Amino acid sequence: MAPRKRQRTQKKQACEQDYRLSLVDMPVEILTQVGSYVLPIDLLSLSRTNKSLRGLLMDRTSRHVWQSAMQNMEGLPPCPSKWSEPRYLSLIFSKTCSICGKPTRSRVDEVLLVRLCGGCRDKRLMPLGELPDFLYSLVHHSTRITRRESQVLREDAEAVYNRYNQLREYGDGILFLGWVDHRKRRTNNRRKNSLELIKFLDALEQEQILERDDLKAARRA
Repeated sequence: MAPRKRQRTQKKQACEQDYRLSLVDMPVEILTQVGSYVLPIDLLSLSRTNKSLRGLLMDRTSRHVWQSAMQNMEGLPPCPSKWSEPRYLSLIFSKTCSICGKPTRSRVDEVLLVRLCGGCRDKRLMPLGELPDFLYSLVHHSTRITRRESQVLREDAEAVYNRYNQLREYGDGILFLGWVDHRKRRTNNRRKNSLELIKFLDALEQEQILERDDLKAARRA
């Protein structure tokens, strides 16, 4: 009996391998069609199946596949500027810390665009009030995580502070003021866009609660 079991296992593994190979060898046009029928979370899971699929779907040439999948989820805000679609979707759907990768049940901070575990939250955040007040409008800050004083990502704050001093010391007033204006517009746009993301995540969370309630009711029936 044991050899038959191994034989069935080998056949199953062979079928799974053939399936994965067929996806990797699939023309880009067909992959685009696949993206138009699946949800973003499904495409994200598919990209983590094996190295070949990951390499294929994470390539820049596959960006339109992700964009097609994103259109299937009503209310999902567009990808933030300078972000890749996989990175954005991973932030939303993967329950892992953005810094260390450990599992966490914490919610995304829609302004800072991170999901942090307790340890990384303590290490990577700092109060906005610890910064010079001239930086307040130049850095992304949020009360979504602590619900108290506005917090900033320490690494981002240090980068902005260093760049501010660097440009000021350089002595080119036009360059300096242009950078300041650019930073202000970026922080304002991020805050405006966060409202759409908050609305989407609230709706998604409520939908998940209802699904769990329906499942519990079905089990009791």
